[in-house]
Amino acid sequence: MSIRQSNLRGFIATYHRNGVAGNGFHACSFTWRDGNNWIDMKAIVFSGRGNVAVITDNLTQRWRGDDFEPVLREAIKLQDKAQPMRAYTYSATA
Repeated sequence: MSIRQSNLRGFIATYHRNGVAGNGFHACSFTWRDGNNWIDMKAIVFSGRGNVAVITDNLTQRWRGDDFEPVLREAIKLQDKAQPMRAYTYSATA
């Protein structure tokens, strides 16, 4: 299956450090066009090829992360260039 950037709407991703020892990841939310249907989806994108999970609210449906991986990684790059978003930031307060 070939998923294109034009089939995604409302894409947003935030980076999560995942604690001190966990692997950081991007949590993504987007709407995907599957034919005539638009489906609200979530994805977890870890660094390293093949580390993508895609789900919807209907947990009985199964989605292949490897089908979505290239377009999700590209969307994350584009978003990070336009407006870096990080779930965890450090701010010192006096």
